[in-house]
Amino acid sequence: MNGRTTFFLLLIVLGLGGFIYRYDSPTKPSPEQQRARARRVFQVHPDELQWFKVDFEAFSAKFVHKEGHWELARPEGARVKENLVSNFFSKLEEVEKGEIITEEDLKRRNMTLSDYGFENPLGRIVLGKGSEARTYVIGRKSFVGDNAYIKESTGKDIITIPAEFLEALPKSMDEVRDRRIFIAKVEDTSKLEVRRAGGFLQAQRKPSGTWWLEQPVKTRANVKSISHILSRLHTARIEQFISDDQTELAVYGFSDDSAYVRVWSDLQEFPVKLTLGDMLPDNNDLYYARLEGVDSVFAVSTGLKNLLNFEIAGIRERKLMTASMGEVKIVKILRDGQVLRLVQGEPGAWTISEPHEWRPEIDPIETLFDRWAKAHVVKFVELPAEQDTPEARGKLVYTISFSLDDVISAERPDDAPVLVEDDDRVYEVYEKPLAQNQVLVHSVQDKTWCEVSPGLIRFLRTDPLYYRARQVMELQSNEVLRVSMKDADREISASREAIGQPWKAETEGTRLDEARLTALLDRCAKFDAESLIEMDPRELTRFGLATNVIAITFGLTGESGISRSLLIGDRRPDNTSYAMIRGKDLVFTISAKDRKVLTNDFCTPDKPAPEKPVENKEKDPSG
Repeated sequence: MNGRTTFFLLLIVLGLGGFIYRYDSPTKPSPEQQRARARRVFQVHPDELQWFKVDFEAFSAKFVHKEGHWELARPEGARVKENLVSNFFSKLEEVEKGEIITEEDLKRRNMTLSDYGFENPLGRIVLGKGSEARTYVIGRKSFVGDNAYIKESTGKDIITIPAEFLEALPKSMDEVRDRRIFIAKVEDTSKLEVRRAGGFLQAQRKPSGTWWLEQPVKTRANVKSISHILSRLHTARIEQFISDDQTELAVYGFSDDSAYVRVWSDLQEFPVKLTLGDMLPDNNDLYYARLEGVDSVFAVSTGLKNLLNFEIAGIRERKLMTASMGEVKIVKILRDGQVLRLVQGEPGAWTISEPHEWRPEIDPIETLFDRWAKAHVVKFVELPAEQDTPEARGKLVYTISFSLDDVISAERPDDAPVLVEDDDRVYEVYEKPLAQNQVLVHSVQDKTWCEVSPGLIRFLRTDPLYYRARQVMELQSNEVLRVSMKDADREISASREAIGQPWKAETEGTRLDEARLTALLDRCAKFDAESLIEMDPRELTRFGLATNVIAITFGLTGESGISRSLLIGDRRPDNTSYAMIRGKDLVFTISAKDRKVLTNDFCTPDKPAPEKPVENKEKDPSG
């Protein structure tokens, strides 16, 4: 490398160094900031403090910063009111130096430190970071004005400060200590554990936000009931501090089988455990209590004790279906080997995927969800293994599953309806014999049994025709080039050469009735059946669709195909008529009004031209 290259590289390095120093080096405080900092008495920023100590004759305590909050060093683990600490720090930063009395001033005035109260000071404030600490000694109030004297322990100057700063200092342990028991918010709570006289309970929040009981039964919990308990717990307060010496816990009624509540939070590394002891001998409204990891005993209200004595049945979810219609991707219903599967693609867009690919009506699906959303448990049933028999269960009528995962559920075979995902809901519906007002429902996922109103069964159907859309035909009128109608006695037809051209009667000796043809085409543009009767009929004679049938055929162009035929059969007692689309294995009914519109002759016989009257002209006699 030659010397010229080395010189230019050196210039570049020096330039970069200057750039980094200018833009990446810490910003120096402005002169005004430096002057403001010099006026402060306490030369330590609160954010830098790891501990501080307040030592006065009436009150002495050391405060330690741990895991984002402040605690007392003794009793260990006792939390401190956050607003008290923040208020103290705020005042700490505001204190500015007043008059400064130097050693020379003392000599000139012929005074000593004891004259300013430092031989027997009011107290001390120690501000620490690790092993480093600054101690400030407070003398007494000044001779003139509302000030006080203070000096750093290693310094020689006496400084006057506003005496109101002393009012911000804590004066008692009750004033300092945080009376809250559970600090985390209700919405951040992830697990709850309770031991009481009524037994042991454990509940946990799932990632989806739902709560489940894990003990004594594994089942869904009622979110409102759990939230109510948690809200009460998080508003509980320490009513009275009893002792900071836990060497004799038995005297307060604490033992290995004491009642307790333990709460886990997403924002805390360890759970908060509150243990309850005996009732206070001189106050029936209070119970002894303690927090795990805190060296103190305090008292809580009887209401907190009573809160834990809830019934398990009272917090179990009594709604069979908690997921909304919008959340469910697949509904699968089984009965006697028959399968119906409803699939929701885009929100609100449902299809029948089994037993055939069809478009359903939305009303019966909404009714299904509405009835399951309103279905409540009348009674929880304990069905031990030795009683889990067909006689005890009754007849299995339906199995229904609601899946929130369309990919996983779609891969499951039809003969395996039991789903395994946490977000799936699977129910077996039994009809108990000799009990007309009982329907037994087994929640497969949480292995629980319950009794539900029998009306629920009426809205469980595997018949696809119950869900299928009643629209059986759709024609684009601009794609129809020919229309014919044929029955046992006659056939008429009309056509046009191209779209946009006028219609003409094809049947000899007839003329076109445009109004009737237009009514026919308008009705078939979007044809809804009155009702759906049967799918894949084995024979059509009983519907009048085998012989003597009325066939209306539409000759089509474009994407719709070559032709489409509507077949109309016998009339029913209710004056509706059987009908079907040729090539589609579905029998449905049409109304009497529709039959009249569809079978009206759109080609009518030509009327003979009226004969002209013979003009009788008599000759004029004069002619």
